[in-house]
Amino acid sequence: MAATNRNSDLLSPTLGISIGTLGLLSNLANTLVFCRHGVRDGVSLTLLSLSLSDSLTLVFGLASAWCHIIDILGFRQGVVFALDPLVYWPKLSIASSGFYQISVDTTVFLTLERFLCVVFPFHFKHLITLKRAYVILIFIYFYEIIIHVLVIYPNVYGLPTTSLWRNISTVTNFIYYKIIPYLRLVCIAIATVNIIIALRNSSKLFHRNDTTTVKSLSTTGQRLREKKKSLSLKHIRVMKIVLALASLCLICNTVQYGLVYVINGVDQTVYYVISVVIFTSLIIHCSASVVVYLAFNTPYRNTCRAMFLCRETPPTK
Repeated sequence: MAATNRNSDLLSPTLGISIGTLGLLSNLANTLVFCRHGVRDGVSLTLLSLSLSDSLTLVFGLASAWCHIIDILGFRQGVVFALDPLVYWPKLSIASSGFYQISVDTTVFLTLERFLCVVFPFHFKHLITLKRAYVILIFIYFYEIIIHVLVIYPNVYGLPTTSLWRNISTVTNFIYYKIIPYLRLVCIAIATVNIIIALRNSSKLFHRNDTTTVKSLSTTGQRLREKKKSLSLKHIRVMKIVLALASLCLICNTVQYGLVYVINGVDQTVYYVISVVIFTSLIIHCSASVVVYLAFNTPYRNTCRAMFLCRETPPTK
């Protein structure tokens, strides 16, 4: 790292640590709440996996930021460390980036799952079972870890490479960073539009049902209608959560990918500002999910009250 950066680049890691610490605590709370709810279907498993990958992203990101700060402060005080923080900084940064990509892939899977639920409502339970969700999420973790450690960044982790391996790494690097990110955004955008349409149609349907008076309705029929409506409202609540998470992912990643294209060729001050914005958007993306759950997930709010405020609440239907 250049001396000029060491003298001026405290804002990015300090801001990252400030936001990331709160985000890590909120993600740990998310994990505890989802574990208490239990894994009942693909959505609950995916949300738990998302909290785990976000937490790991922030853990390695915070460790990387602390290495950065220690190096800057040591440089200013003329301290020479026995273990150079910059030796560990790239390893931790790449690990954080890898788990962040797992979070993005998990969000893509979650959004596509809800998209399939909208398109094939009668066959969805047979398409995305809990077992298949486990297989897909495990594949995402192994895929990203192998890509980052063995293919793209083997030299950073001290792994031996050959000329053939370097050629494979070059091709993989191009596909992974130039093509796949935009495919992710396109998938999320298409699925999000369909979820919004489904939510609007459901809102119109319930409004029509609520304004329709059925005089000769038996007690049993009334209960069945309320149960059916309750289940539908549950699916609508899940779709709102997925829609908010997908929109957050779409906005943050669009900002990151857009700024990456303009960052080359700018002067040092602009480069520094853009780098801070990119890093901050990543941290915000991994930290803001708790706001989504508190806003749209009533069982999550009730469990948080019971666990952290010691206030029992009635179960949500």
